[in-house]
Amino acid sequence: MKRAVPDGPTLIEVPGQPPPEDWLIADLHLTDEGDALAQHFVAWLGEVPLSAQLWILGDLFEYWLGKVHLASPGFTPILDALQKRTGAGGFTAVIPGNRDFLLGAAFRERTGVAIYPEGVRLQRGAIKWLLLHGDELCTRDRGYQRLRRVLRAGWVQATLRRLPAGRQHALARRLRRASKRAVPQKRPGIVAMQPEEALARLRTQGAERLVCGHAHGFREHEWEGGLRWWVLDAFGAGAHDVLRVAADGKLLWQASRAGAGFVAPS
Repeated sequence: MKRAVPDGPTLIEVPGQPPPEDWLIADLHLTDEGDALAQHFVAWLGEVPLSAQLWILGDLFEYWLGKVHLASPGFTPILDALQKRTGAGGFTAVIPGNRDFLLGAAFRERTGVAIYPEGVRLQRGAIKWLLLHGDELCTRDRGYQRLRRVLRAGWVQATLRRLPAGRQHALARRLRRASKRAVPQKRPGIVAMQPEEALARLRTQGAERLVCGHAHGFREHEWEGGLRWWVLDAFGAGAHDVLRVAADGKLLWQASRAGAGFVAPS
């Protein structure tokens, strides 16, 4: 039986003149424990040119509880670094992932970071790009997709934000434990991102390039007609954890920890 092309939410077309470069990262899973990865991100962020647009494709945080975490001293260096960049004119945006889906207005006001809950389309020259977190491509995991729809419902998020801090932390830990138990019990093909879904999203959105995170491992796929899909390495954990896209469409892959990069065919 032929699979139906997804409707999905309408993605936001980001207006304005294309920047000299777009920088894309994903899956940082930062905590408020002041660990080495958080320090690495803060240092790396200061090196991203203000002229570039920075796109964080989900799971910036291990989990996010709204105002509770905004008040955590351990997150202050990260939030300050983001605010410093946006305050100086460096456009920065995040597409919330499955761990930080509660990112909202309070985070935006604190940091100046734009939030695009369902992804974006970007026009760069003659090419249209589609940016997603990536968990929406795991369509064979129907249980997860049902949970995703529930947790991203507006009334559910409003309810979660009103819970006392202790109950928020307890619920977040419970969801993480449940996820860690459930994933190993499922076949790899069930939890994986599906190429046919990636292709369907490209066609539905009229895009030629798709970039996402979520899987924590580099992947690339090309179909007839020049449609292409890339999955980023988790930030700080691979040679493909930073993708730079020039205005002319040229791609430069970098390892954030090494600072070196290599040009790939666009």
